Order: sequence, then C-alpha cells, then structure tokens
Amino acid sequence: GLTMGCARCHDHKYDPISRRDFYQFFAFFNNVDEQGVYTETRGNVAPLLQVPTAEETEKLAEFDRQIVELEQQSSHTEVDAAQFLGTADDMSLNDLPTPQLQLLFNQQLLAQAVPHEATKRASAESVRFTGESIPWKEGPIGAGVDFSGDPAAYVDAGQAFVIDADRPFSWSLWARVDGPGAFLSKMDDQHGFRGYDTIVLDDFRLKVHLIDTWPNNALAVTTKSAVPKDKWFHLTVSYDGSRQAEGIHLWLDGRPLALNFEQRNLSGSLLTDQPLRLGRRSTALYFDGSIADVRFYTQSLTAEQDARMLRRDLHARLAGQPLTADTIPPTVREYLKSQQNHELQEQLQTLRSARESLANSVQTTMIMRDRSEYRPTYLLRRGQYDLPDESEALWPQLPEFLGELPTDAPRNRLGLAHSLIQPDHPLVARVMVNRIWQRMFGRGIVPTPDNFGVQGDPPSHPELLDWLAIHFIESGWDVKQLHKMIALSATYRQSARSSAELQARDPYNRLLARGPRHRLPAELVRDNALAVSGLLSSKIGGPSVKPYQPAGLWDELAGGANGGPYQVADGPDLYRRSLYTFRKRTVSHPTLGTFDAPSWEICQAKRPTTNTPLQALALLNDLTYVEAAAHLAVRMQSESSVSASASDRIRLGFELALLRSPSDQELSTLEAGFAKYADFYRSRPESAKQFLSQGKSQVADDRKTPELAALATIAAVILNLDETITE
Repeated sequence: GLTMGCARCHDHKYDPISRRDFYQFFAFFNNVDEQGVYTETRGNVAPLLQVPTAEETEKLAEFDRQIVELEQQSSHTEVDAAQFLGTADDMSLNDLPTPQLQLLFNQQLLAQAVPHEATKRASAESVRFTGESIPWKEGPIGAGVDFSGDPAAYVDAGQAFVIDADRPFSWSLWARVDGPGAFLSKMDDQHGFRGYDTIVLDDFRLKVHLIDTWPNNALAVTTKSAVPKDKWFHLTVSYDGSRQAEGIHLWLDGRPLALNFEQRNLSGSLLTDQPLRLGRRSTALYFDGSIADVRFYTQSLTAEQDARMLRRDLHARLAGQPLTADTIPPTVREYLKSQQNHELQEQLQTLRSARESLANSVQTTMIMRDRSEYRPTYLLRRGQYDLPDESEALWPQLPEFLGELPTDAPRNRLGLAHSLIQPDHPLVARVMVNRIWQRMFGRGIVPTPDNFGVQGDPPSHPELLDWLAIHFIESGWDVKQLHKMIALSATYRQSARSSAELQARDPYNRLLARGPRHRLPAELVRDNALAVSGLLSSKIGGPSVKPYQPAGLWDELAGGANGGPYQVADGPDLYRRSLYTFRKRTVSHPTLGTFDAPSWEICQAKRPTTNTPLQALALLNDLTYVEAAAHLAVRMQSESSVSASASDRIRLGFELALLRSPSDQELSTLEAGFAKYADFYRSRPESAKQFLSQGKSQVADDRKTPELAALATIAAVILNLDETITE
C-alpha cells in the first residue's frame, strides 16, 4: 500500500511518516535472531524449523519409546564394582612389558599451569592454559579440564611430546564429549598440516591424522562408530611406527574400534615446532567437552595393556573404600554402570544414532525468530548504519496511518501481525483485494497498488473496494474464494470488445465498461504453453525445480555459490508450474525476464507490460516452447480420428490453445503454412527428426514424420499468437 523507505533518511515529503515512525516500525524487525551468512553457505541457514512427515514423526516417536525403555532398564541396574574390577592382584602389570609413560596431564600438573591470554609457545618444562583460570569437571579417576565454557580455551604444552613417523607411540585420555573438536594436536595448519591430532567429527566419530603434507603424504583413519555423547569414556590411540595406516589402533573403554583407512601413504616426518595443544588444533577445531588424565607413551600399547591399565586406574581411585553404591563416586558409578551393561549401552547407542540420523534427515525450513534479549533500535543520522543516535533507544511502534497495537498484543512481529488483520483495520484488506483485482483485470480499483497515500491515484469505485474488503474479512481472508467470486462476476465475464466511443471515453477501462484484456504474466505464459501441449505437471508442493536455461548463463552469473552447477530437472519436475522455478536474485530466468518478470532484488507491487520483438522470438525459439509445440502437434494428431484431415487437426490445435474455432481466413492461412512446411520437411526428413527431438520429453521415433514436423510448426505459430498469451 505504501513504501516507507523515504523516511529512512528524512521525514516523508508528502505522507505523514516521520523518521521516528520509520525506525519505530523498523524495531519490530530489528530484534530478529539472525547471523551473517558467508557467500558459500549451502542449504538452509539457522534458525530452522523441522517439518517431519507423518511417517517420520511416527518413527521418531517409536525411537523415543525404545530409548526410554532401555534407559529405565539401565537406571534400575545395580553397580557391582567388586565383580567388575576384580582384586588388586588382578591389576598387576608385572607380567606385561612396562609401558614407557613419558608425559601425564592430570589435575595436579594442570593446577600449576601458568594462565596466559596469548597463544605463545611454552617451553618443554612448562604448561600454559589460555584463560584466567582452569574450569574443572569431575571425571571417573579425577578432575579434568572443561573446555565447553570457553571455546577459545586450550592447554599449551610446548614441545613436551616430540615424536616422528618411524617411532611407536601411544596416547590415552578420559573424555566427555558435547560436540566436535580436537582432543589434542601438534600440527602446523599453515604448512601442509604437518604433525598429528585426534579429533571428534560432527557425527561424533573419531579421526586420527599423522601428516607430513596433507593429503598426499599422510595417514588418516576414521572410526566406523560414534563415541557416546555426554558420557565419560576412556580412549587410547596406538601407533606402531610402521608408516602404515593399519599400524594405528583405537580402543574405547578397552574395546577395539573398527576403522576406515582413508589415507595410507606416509613417507615423511611428523616433526613441527608447533606446540602440543589439548583442546584445539592450531587455529581451529575448538573442543567442546572435558578431558582428563592425558598420557603419552613412547611405545605402541597392546589391547591387553590398555584394558588392564584402565582397570588398575579405576581400582586405585576406589582403594580403601567399601565398594557399595553409596560410597562409589557418582562419576565412577556412572562409568562402571555403562561398562557393566555394555550390551545394553550398545543398544542405546545404536538407537540414539539411528534417531539422530533420522532427525538430521528431516526437511527443515528457515524461520524468523525473535531474540530472547531485546536489541535496541536507534534513529540513524541520514540513514547511515554507522551513525546511530544513541541518546534514545526506540521501541516497536506503529506509525499513525497503520492504527494502534491492540492493548493485549505483544510489541513484536506477532503483535504487529495481529494488529494488521483486525477487522477494523483501514488498510490491509483494501490493499489485498485491490491486488487481487489488479491480477484479474490488469488494473486495480486503486491504479497505484504500491501507493495508497496522497500521491497515489484515488479508487475508481471506492464503494466496491470497501465492499470487497469487508467481504474478504468476513470470509476468513479466503483468497481462493475471492478469486472465484471475481471470476464468476458479470463484470469479469463481459466481453472485452470495445468501440471507438468507449476507447475515446475510457481508453484504460477504468470504469469497467468492458471485460479485461491484458497479457498473461511471464510465469503463466510458460504454464499456458505447457498446459496446452499436455506437458504441464499438476503436482502441488515440493522443492523448487530448474527448467531449461541457456548453457553457461548460471556459471557466468552465479559465481559457483549456493547450489553448485545448474542441473536441469528431469521427468515431470521439468514441467512443473513456474511457481516452482528455482529463483536466484543475481540470475533471473532469461525468458521470464523477457516477459517482464522482476529480478527479485526488491519487491515489485506492479509489473510493467511491454511488447518487444524478443518476446516473439522467445516463443518461437526457446526450448520450452519448441518442445511444447511438438507435443501440441502430437495432441493434434492423437486426439483426432485416423481419417482426420490436416484442416481438422489444425482446427483442434487452435481450439486447444484459444478455446474457440478459427475463422475461415485464419484456417486458410494456417493450412497454407502447413502445406508449405510439409513439403519442406518431406525433402529434409532429418531436419524433421531433429526438430521433433528437442527437449527431454522425446516424441516417439515412429511419430517423427514430416507431417508431424509441419504440424509442430503450425503449433508454434498458434502458441505465438497474441490471443494465446492474452487474457
């Protein structure tokens, strides 16, 4: 009904809209939860709303039921620590080669770490922690560092553990994972990622890198299963110095993890002057979770060593305590219960992973969501974003011409929406019915749909506008019913024929003395051709589709972002209504643009209607219309009797497109054209086949005759008629 854009920089020159009105109205939308979007972002951007199908909803509910059932079984299981841990004698490692423990990070050592803000390297004898203090989280065998509260925090151990690719080594740690990131790393991201790391992927699987130069000179393995989320577990990584991916082993709580071997070639060195870091890689992969009791060994641990050392550490934690449910520390009890019910926990993990996989596959839609904390809005001097007047914060408020918010309405977008659809609102219903009237008649009751202000044109029939607005509101804002009512009205159904007197008195049909006559919108020009040819898909809903487009246009203008290469749709999707055409603001569909479709950078309340040679050329040569003409010709043949003449078939095609029979003169002209092109294609049968082979919906080979090619040429002429694209 009116743009307020002028009031961004100055009070509106004509309508009663001040700069203050503009920014108070802007405040309704300035509190939206949003983030800057990088150019290469693929797919939907948060905030999102999941839209599961009925089947997906049922499956998710079934997963939840099974998970709750197993969790209840687990919670009722008593911990038998004595049975699980055995005796101290069982924990003896005398009969095993002594693991060469070189470095241990535990609470005692980390408590003496030197806090610092910068990421400068530490010496081999010192450990530094970025941040003011170390946040602790209790674990099964002692407290660990909680990295989840500060995404930039990590432990810097300098050159405390220097290893190379031809030497065996191992490391182990206790961890509780809340999200992806690096457990530990000694890696130079700026020089081929040389070094080593162990990281948690987005799907909670683990990955280990040993790298000289990525990706050509490196080992990389990934676990086939995910680690548990929000539960303490013990992880050991072992490498035998063989330079082979098969020399890497991982154990989770003493049990081996199955691995995928992704990189298998390591002939170089792992040596780098980057420090050993716990909780991140050099410039990224900040760890989300807690890490405790990190140990580094200069030998390759065996499965037996790992399992027995794990039990020994737990036994040492409980030494001198009665092994009862009341005396065992909660974190130890939680861990022991998970190990004692290993089979049950594996079932739970499988169910949770399956549920998460299904939930991640559910279709999402982008939504607008208000921030929980109000973002202040300020009046901007000259409309410049960097010149706010911070002397006064503005709150959401309607300008006077939009009325007032209901007293019980919240001052947010929801309250704004409720206020706009109040039955006594003076503007919204009138603007909406005027827009629909404009779509049906080519001209609104108010001829300036984008300006209901003092600079706009007055309504030609104000009483009709008021009546339609009231009827629209009372119908429950039923758009479909309003379209139907207008289409069945005597005003819309009257003849579009005019006389010299009417043209002189009312050239633009402002007084509605005759029926409407205007060109179809760009989208309906295409849809009409597809419908007449029988190609149009009637499917409703679903994702956008990509129709034919000139080769190379997308690559030239899209810059490779947001969706990758332009893949033309297949099957019925290629012939869906233009409503479903994939839109990109920087790459308008060229044929739609030829028929005055906007470029989508800004909203356009009223499209211009032009008449150019390019439009006729598009209807004759664009692949969509060439293909439609061929299939209209097939209809002209297949829906006529076997004995039908060329004239009968031409008449049928004319009636399919224009819903009337051709005049004698029109039929004579088209018959002459058919005879001419039939002779042309009989002398050039390969040209006929080529003409009828355009597009993805191929005409059957046995139909590719000179006669059908001639009929297709006549069909193209019919589709190009002014009457065909006019309503």
